[in-house]
Amino acid sequence: MDTMKYMRLFFMSFITCSLIWFIGCATTGSTTQQETEVESVADIDELLGLTDTKARTTEEETIAEDDVLRLLGVTEETKPATNQQTATDRSSIESKIQQLESEQEVLQAQESSLAGTTAQRESVSSSGQQGTTQSTTQSRESVEPVLQATTFTDRYNIALKEYNSRNYREAIQQFEDLLTVNSRHTLSDNCQYWIGECYYGLGQYQQAIVSFEKVFSFSNSNKDADAQLKLGLCYARLNDNERAIREFQKLIDNYPTSEYVSQANRYISELQ
Repeated sequence: MDTMKYMRLFFMSFITCSLIWFIGCATTGSTTQQETEVESVADIDELLGLTDTKARTTEEETIAEDDVLRLLGVTEETKPATNQQTATDRSSIESKIQQLESEQEVLQAQESSLAGTTAQRESVSSSGQQGTTQSTTQSRESVEPVLQATTFTDRYNIALKEYNSRNYREAIQQFEDLLTVNSRHTLSDNCQYWIGECYYGLGQYQQAIVSFEKVFSFSNSNKDADAQLKLGLCYARLNDNERAIREFQKLIDNYPTSEYVSQANRYISELQ
C-alpha cells in the first residue's frame, strides 16, 4: 500500500518537472527569436547607413539650420509676410510701369500736336501775305453763316456781352456790323449808343462824342437822354468845363423828366 503511494507521488513529481522543463524551453526559444529579429533589424539599419550616429547628426544639422534662420530673422511666421510683401512690391512696380507708359503716350501725342502746329505755321509763313489773306477770308466765310443764322436781337445781346466783358473793340466791331445789316431796326439806336460807350471806356473821348451825337439821328430813340448825359461827361473828361456845363444844361432843359436830371445838376455845381 505504501509502495503504491510512493509510486504515485513519484509519477506526479515527474510529470510536474516535465511541464516545468517544457515551459522553460518555450520561453527561452521566444526570447531567442526576438533577439534574433532585433539583431536582423540592426543589421539592415547598419547596411543602409541609418545608425544612431547618423540620426543624431541629421537632427543636429536641422537644429543648426533653425538657429541660423532665427538669427537672420527668417522664421516660419515671417515667411508668409515676406511673400505678401513681394507680391505687393511687384504690383506697385507694375502700376508704375503702366503709369509711365500712359505718360509716354501723352507726351507722344503732345509732340505730334506741336509738330503739326509748327508745320502749319511754317506753311502759313512760306505762303506770305496771300496765304494770310486767304485764311482770313475763309475764317470770315465760316463765321458769316453762323451770324446769318441768328437774329438781330441775338447778335445785339452777344455784342453787349462783349461790352460788359470790357472787350470794347470787339463790341464796337459787332455793333457796327449790326448797323450795316439794318440801320432801321428798333435796336439800331442802342447799337450806336453802345459804340459811344465803348469809345468812352477806351478813353477815346473825342470819338465817343461823335458816336453819342449820332444817337440823335434816330427817331424815337430811348437813348437820347443817356447820350446827352455822356456828352457832358466826355467834355468834362477833356477838361472843357464850359462845354460840359452846356451839355448838362441841355439835358435838364430837353429832358426834364429824365432820371439823369439830378446828376446833371450835381455835375454843374461841381464844375462852376
